Amino acid sequence: ERTPSVWNGKQFQARELVERGSLLSDEGNPHAFRLGRMSIYHQQNQIAEAKQALEQAIAIDPNQVESFYNLGNLYKAEQECDRAIAYYQQALNLNPNFPQALLNLGNTLQQQEKVTGINVKRRQEAISYYKRATEVNPNYTEAYYTLGHGLIQQGHIAEAILTYQKGLKLDPEEPKAHTGLAFALLSLGFLEQGFSEYEWRWKTEEFTTGNLTQPSWNGEPLVGKTLMLYSEQGLGDMIQMIRYLPWVKEQGAKIILECRPPLKRLFATLPHIEQIVTREEKLPPFDEQASLMSLPHLSNTSLNTIPAPLPFTLPDLPENLILPESTAKLKVGLAWQGNTEHPNNYLRSCLFSDLLPLFNCDNVCFHSLQKELSEGDRQQLQQTPIQVFNPNCDDFLDTAHIIRQLDLVITVDTAIAHLSATLGKPTWILLHFSCDWRWMFLRVDSPWYSTVRLFRQTQPGDWFTVMVQVQQALVSIQN
Repeated sequence: ERTPSVWNGKQFQARELVERGSLLSDEGNPHAFRLGRMSIYHQQNQIAEAKQALEQAIAIDPNQVESFYNLGNLYKAEQECDRAIAYYQQALNLNPNFPQALLNLGNTLQQQEKVTGINVKRRQEAISYYKRATEVNPNYTEAYYTLGHGLIQQGHIAEAILTYQKGLKLDPEEPKAHTGLAFALLSLGFLEQGFSEYEWRWKTEEFTTGNLTQPSWNGEPLVGKTLMLYSEQGLGDMIQMIRYLPWVKEQGAKIILECRPPLKRLFATLPHIEQIVTREEKLPPFDEQASLMSLPHLSNTSLNTIPAPLPFTLPDLPENLILPESTAKLKVGLAWQGNTEHPNNYLRSCLFSDLLPLFNCDNVCFHSLQKELSEGDRQQLQQTPIQVFNPNCDDFLDTAHIIRQLDLVITVDTAIAHLSATLGKPTWILLHFSCDWRWMFLRVDSPWYSTVRLFRQTQPGDWFTVMVQVQQALVSIQN
């Protein structure tokens, strides 16, 4: 059976079309003219016209694998997953050994759950399509690292590592396979190897150093030089990795720290920094630069050499941030939603309604640490005894003032978790089934924070069991 060749058109608005080989055509096909016209429409971003050209090609000859596949790609890019799945399946009915269609069908099944919710059966179906793609084309590098990602999501870490290694034998320079392998290694505690592999992220399109022209620091002594440390990822990542400042200072550098505006006042309480700037401000002169997320690699961090969190020296508590008096035995902060722009926020966040079992605990005063609320959460919150988020709290320094008055923080995997744990506050983190690498695999504690306790989903999407465990733990610590 013939596998269609790949047409590499001009980049379309949906990155997936380029990453997956874009649209297909075949010069030897009797319908090459219509497919060529479709390609021109696609180049010009005339998607409706491209769809029409493909549908006309199918009407003339319903056995055109390329047309069904290309329609699937167009609908996938528009996140119309049901239609994309249907077209990929029609392409596979005509050619069951079409590896690109197998791969994209699996990807679309994974993509669909962001809209419809977690579906374990579809995750397993996606993995079966990825495996089938590697079977029909054993040299299909992309299928190997995509399969590796799917296996990690299902908790099959060892199998994922073997899969990434197979892909890297085919293409040792594939950055997505290296970064996927990094996540798998880190989640098992192999930090030195994992952080080394993670440096391959710079060769993917998701990561960039921006317009920086200064050389990247390689970890060598910096006596007499100025180093600019910057944030490439989220707020929580910055709070977690700021602990490396003393080590960087030991290398002799003057440190300029670039950070997000909500962290500027908090980080200003730290020693070791000559100047703090935000992304909106003009950068001062410096000699070399490094990402905070690269510091574990540059310092050869192992599981036994993780630095302790760097304590913040908080100023006096402002009167407008003082929590109201309570006779409850415990004051507990709650956060249940992360940054909505995070690609995995639908996995790591829960609903406020998921927290309701906790309110059955006696002698506990709950305080919301959630600044942004959905309308549904806001209405439910008003029907519970939880104290609303302090309206005077503007940034992470103010949030730190709130947290230091609490006895315990219970939160999903978001920046609040890192802030609370860095402050040395007992912090219970609610983790989804395929959680981030930093919380590792199957652990209930964290080598990054001594005050953290982890509560994990045992099944994808099952927050109920997690909350029952947390409720029992709350009762236990009061006895």
